[in-house]
Amino acid sequence: MCFPRPRFTLRWLMVAVMVAGALLWWRFERPRRFRRLADHHMTRYLTQAIDEWHGSEPNAPLHPRAAWHFDMAKKYERTALYPWLPVAPDPPVSE
Repeated sequence: MCFPRPRFTLRWLMVAVMVAGALLWWRFERPRRFRRLADHHMTRYLTQAIDEWHGSEPNAPLHPRAAWHFDMAKKYERTALYPWLPVAPDPPVSE
């Protein structure tokens, strides 16, 4: 039984290059995006934590919003390291 030889045309080459480009973009852009989110949340956490520490006791608990930003920063740092894993939706901010 003889199968027909596949024909490699310019169209198929262009499709292959497009698919390879999309995969490479996804491979490098997804971790970058999660790293930016982690940096954003860590900056917000530090800003709120410093604002709270200026006028409070040394061992006072953090505001829930600051704790939420810290948790989000940890989540997105982990996701940036393992971008192929699924990402759970963000929990609501507790006030």
